[in-house]
Amino acid sequence: MITELCRLQISHGDGAAAEALLHKQLTRQWRTEWVSLYGQAQGHDGVKQLQAAEKWLRDHPEDPALILALAHICQRNRLWAKARDYYENYLQKQKDESAARELVQLLQSLGEQEKARHWLQKIAAHHMDALPLPSTSP
Repeated sequence: MITELCRLQISHGDGAAAEALLHKQLTRQWRTEWVSLYGQAQGHDGVKQLQAAEKWLRDHPEDPALILALAHICQRNRLWAKARDYYENYLQKQKDESAARELVQLLQSLGEQEKARHWLQKIAAHHMDALPLPSTSP
């Protein structure tokens, strides 16, 4: 029920209410779906939201959902280098085309064209591995 309420709040532009509720719930119980929503919810105070998520990272350093949430929070706070680092950390752990696209857009905006090409190639390689290709041998 909390998950659906927060999704509705975020989709209707009330990310601050969702962020507050998710923060409260995550201090009581750790759930990956709530962490993901926390990264999507724009709270009233982006700095406090970032501080809370970074504090949680000490207890959950390998949680991919938290790392991606941190990338989103950093990007909303215009902390470009931190956002880039969190995206890259996340993508080392997970194959996620959507997050890779977000990283590529960020890198292109930062003028890091070579890194953007690198990630585009990784996305393309992932798709090539997913589908069969004709054999080149006779």
